[in-house]
Amino acid sequence: MPITKLGDITKADIKAYFGIATADTAKDAKIDLVLPMVVANIIDFCRHDFESKARTGESPVIEDNTMFIFTKNRPVASVQSVIEDGITLTENSDYYVVKDTGRIEKIRDNSSVFSGGYFGYWNSGPGKIVLNYTGGEALTQDVLLVAYEWVGIWAQLKTTAYVTDQGVEAALQINDLPDSLKQILLNHKHTRC
Repeated sequence: MPITKLGDITKADIKAYFGIATADTAKDAKIDLVLPMVVANIIDFCRHDFESKARTGESPVIEDNTMFIFTKNRPVASVQSVIEDGITLTENSDYYVVKDTGRIEKIRDNSSVFSGGYFGYWNSGPGKIVLNYTGGEALTQDVLLVAYEWVGIWAQLKTTAYVTDQGVEAALQINDLPDSLKQILLNHKHTRC
């Protein structure tokens, strides 16, 4: 069964990836320790959880006097509701959504320009806006590869062999993610809005 979210990676998956026999339990404790840490670090660094799913009750952080709010997870597949001050707004009438960026823009009510209305600005008070939507980037194979490799590094499963000038074969412990793997995470990193 394919892995569809980071939290589904198991010790057995890591051992299979590195060719470690199921009966070999020498590194199990280290894998158990670092696996959740790696998952948390990837989610924290990339600023999303690599799941496309229903998101309910999300309260976006917004600046004062802004026409734009952003979902925490993108892209957005669909918006079930946007609630401002307890009032459910209507898509394409009160707001519209740019699905790939998760931007929700309040549509200006031109009739309120002279009557002291919102002029298309969101109420920025805490908890004043509640979003219910389906969104998020699905887990990709390159991010899954980074997770496996990072667990391998932290659990000391990653070594590289080399031959010294004297012709002696030696092993070197790898202790940092290579730049190519760091770049994968940078490619999937969402900016905070």
